[in-house]
Amino acid sequence: IWRDVFADEAKSRLVTVLGTQAGNVWLTDRQLRAESWQRLEPDTYAAPALLFDEVAATTYFGGSIVSDSGLRTELMQRASLSQRDAEAWLFGLLSGQDAIEDSVPAVMARLAEQKARLADEGLRFTAYEGGQHVHHRFAVADLSEAEAESLAQILGTFVRSRDMGRLYTALWDGWRGIGDGPFMQFTEAGLPTPWGSWGVIAYPGDSTPRGDFLMARQAEGGSWWGEGGGAQYLQGITANGTEGADALEGTDEEDFLAGLGGDDTFVESGGRDGINGGEGTDTYRVAGPRSDYTVAPEGAGQRVTGPAGSAYLVNVETLAFGDGGTLSIAVR
Repeated sequence: IWRDVFADEAKSRLVTVLGTQAGNVWLTDRQLRAESWQRLEPDTYAAPALLFDEVAATTYFGGSIVSDSGLRTELMQRASLSQRDAEAWLFGLLSGQDAIEDSVPAVMARLAEQKARLADEGLRFTAYEGGQHVHHRFAVADLSEAEAESLAQILGTFVRSRDMGRLYTALWDGWRGIGDGPFMQFTEAGLPTPWGSWGVIAYPGDSTPRGDFLMARQAEGGSWWGEGGGAQYLQGITANGTEGADALEGTDEEDFLAGLGGDDTFVESGGRDGINGGEGTDTYRVAGPRSDYTVAPEGAGQRVTGPAGSAYLVNVETLAFGDGGTLSIAVR
């Protein structure tokens, strides 16, 4: 269907991906052979390796800490005596080769096995999501509410620890040596819930060792797989001012800026931004003359569009142009 839709442009614009699981080499092999399809529909059968460009897996590690009743019981017993000692025990399990079936080294070993299998077929090996799966509640039927609450506290703390940052370093380095595409983290920002701590940060502006590590690697740019990498994976910023007079400026991506009190100035940047001036008399400063911009009411604010992009302004009273002119845009 996709090749029909893209027609002559399919080869240059379309990448076909077959999904699999990190720890299930058997599944990958079964999908690549597609014996049931070949048996049931021999006239239409085609070797999957000819239909797909790459196979994508996950890099999740540590799910057995909760899924295995013995491991989680021991964890809670250790944590009842010392959270620090419990975390040291967890790190030992997750960083060791043979301690548990889904430690970082064990996951990397299975991914390397998958990579070798795919190399025989001439397929690239990429990831579609992954990261820590230590704090979760997925498919754990015998987990009581009391246990879930206890584990949320214990593991919610651990995933924000330096040890988790060290585990992410090992995970990144392992995937870098195996993968033909970027490291993929499941969820950038999100608050912990009883179902897991998936965001590397809890909210914009938060900081964790694993989040700091990933941001530092992302900022380096480049790619080990030989294409792209760097700036196109970056996003804009979310930033707040103070109760005083602030000057805020975004990036070339999509930014969200908020001034609180004071008479704030927001400087035009590229992308499609959202700006709330808050209290005070606030100004949006652009580079060009009035003739380069359109201003249109939109909802509770104004949409200002120019050569570099557009910004949706709420509680911003004045537009200041590069030629010295101004325009009142206060919504009354």
